[in-house]
Amino acid sequence: AEKALVQAKELLEEKEYEKAIPEFQKAVKLNDKLAFGYFGIGFCYIKLKDYNSALTALRQAANLKGRDFKISYYIGVACRELSLHEEAIEAFTNSITINHK
Repeated sequence: AEKALVQAKELLEEKEYEKAIPEFQKAVKLNDKLAFGYFGIGFCYIKLKDYNSALTALRQAANLKGRDFKISYYIGVACRELSLHEEAIEAFTNSITINHK
């Protein structure tokens, strides 16, 4: 899982989002408790404007990690783009609350 995660992070830094997704997916397939792997998948999908896929991955990351500023923020972004306004407001509010603790 570690090797795939390192490769995914490198691709992410190079903004190679389409190539990073399969590497993050390999990592979570090997370790399904890897919240950062699901976050990476979600983040890449946000960048590719596939908000449904992003939301699925980000929710998985949130289930594993719990309260996290970045995860909540990007859930808010995905919800906003999908016109899930109440969920977006809740996610953005959570991200602000988490960030100020």
